[in-house]
Amino acid sequence: MDKIQTLCKGAIVMLIWNGLPALATVYDSDGSSTNIQTIHDTLAHDGDTITMPAGTFGWSQTLNLEKGITLIGRTTTDPVHETPNDQTIIGVYTGANRNQPLISLHSSVRRSYRVSGITFRTGRIGAMNFNGMLQVNGDSHAVRIDNNHFDDVLFENNNIAVWGAIQGVIDHNLFDYRAGNSTQSVYVNMANWGGRNYGDGSWAEPAYYGSEKFVFIEDNCFNNTSGAIFAGTVDAWRGARYVARYNHCWDTLFLDHGTEIGRERGCRAKEIYNNDFHFTHDPANVNGARSGGIISHDNTVEGPAFRGVSLGCYREFITFVGAIFTGATGDNPWDKNDPHGLYESGTAQTGSGQTAIVDTSKNWTPHQWRGFTVKRMSDGRLALIFDNTNNVLNVYYHNGYGGGATWQAGDQYQIHRVFVALDQPCRGGGDLLLGDNPPAAWPSQALEPCYEWNDVSAQFGRLNMGSAFASWATIQEGRDYFNGVQMPGYAPYVYPHPLVSDPAVPSPTPSATVTPPPTPPPSPTPTATPTPRPSSTPTATPRPTATPRPKHTPRPHPLTHPNRFN
Repeated sequence: MDKIQTLCKGAIVMLIWNGLPALATVYDSDGSSTNIQTIHDTLAHDGDTITMPAGTFGWSQTLNLEKGITLIGRTTTDPVHETPNDQTIIGVYTGANRNQPLISLHSSVRRSYRVSGITFRTGRIGAMNFNGMLQVNGDSHAVRIDNNHFDDVLFENNNIAVWGAIQGVIDHNLFDYRAGNSTQSVYVNMANWGGRNYGDGSWAEPAYYGSEKFVFIEDNCFNNTSGAIFAGTVDAWRGARYVARYNHCWDTLFLDHGTEIGRERGCRAKEIYNNDFHFTHDPANVNGARSGGIISHDNTVEGPAFRGVSLGCYREFITFVGAIFTGATGDNPWDKNDPHGLYESGTAQTGSGQTAIVDTSKNWTPHQWRGFTVKRMSDGRLALIFDNTNNVLNVYYHNGYGGGATWQAGDQYQIHRVFVALDQPCRGGGDLLLGDNPPAAWPSQALEPCYEWNDVSAQFGRLNMGSAFASWATIQEGRDYFNGVQMPGYAPYVYPHPLVSDPAVPSPTPSATVTPPPTPPPSPTPTATPTPRPSSTPTATPRPTATPRPKHTPRPHPLTHPNRFN
């Protein structure tokens, strides 16, 4: 990791970057996006800093950052006590077209980037904006997003969205969710890993656990008081890799998406450790994986959650009609299937429905088809068989993504068995896929067991990972995942992350030659620019420390509980 050593302070500082000296300059902006953009485009160079003053600013235009700079405001956060000192506040007025970031960071390798000290609040209301309010693109290995307050920003589906093979750290931020919208705090995608597309490059390489090859999410506070179960969730897709550690999590989870819809591959790998989780509702499981690898250890849990990581592969019970990979039917060439091939076929009869296929012409041995897959021949829709009688198949019905099958008399079916589904949890690197429509073939993915150890609930004791309902047929304890066992040869990456430091906010520039000529802002649209909030004193008053939340009352461990998918 590149090391920066500050040699002198002031408007102009000397840096050592990879051993080469370079001048770095601090520019003071007026807080508007147009002024910051002008400084960035015409004056700033790699290594420079642009400051924002205290105050409230309405931004209706995207700020595009390509140079390796630091953008820093005056806001500070205390993730431990869930309190911010909101000094530099941006009202978010971008995104009316549903796909417009507030800040778009276009990174490149060998450049360092930082966004720090800003409070983000709702400005525009109406249509939901997708793909990231603070959007990080490219492939830099030195990105830091820190000490920001994401203050219940409505109509932003993702507060931070990573769209590239980024390495770096998201740290000491406060994410607040009070309204009832299920927006995500961080969304990680690494489709371009290794110069490939769709996450294919990431899936052709090992997980690299314990290394720097992840986005690190550490020392943040995720504070969801909205009542929406998935508000504040961290999500990942397209070959993503992230580490979540030392965070304070109130009613929020670390999740991902699998290889399911479209051509995109699922999340590749993640580590979750040394976080404290507090639940006022029952999430059924603490975190989950729908593809790839996960290791979870040394987390503490308070509240009604009594199960650890959930491992589930949606393709085993949802067809994903129209997708490249479709469903894991047992005869899909993308998966590792039972070489026996076709086991049984027949025709559904009266009495069949969403959860049962009746065929009175059969005389099966009870339970013989448990864990097999049944496919409807007319449209390829599938269902996992969780049990059978002598002439009835009991199947799991799930209509996610419109992939459920309602069986009717006359439907022809076939029974096959899948051994390993493409990109399922606990599988890792395999053959490299290329192109938009690669030849369908099992990519020989390596077994990459998942581990959970030292995760403890105050109410229920040790937490264990397990296969989600409808995934137990291919994901088994003692082979695919292990509980109470530390991953052999594993050691966490250095903490704090090397990019984490505590520099003072740069002092106002004393030299007139450093501050650019003022750029007149464009005429605001009446509905786009808010009235600045008055400030009674130069220094904003910190919010009072939140009243300690009451401890949850322990409840008996239930005998059964419906499994919920992340």
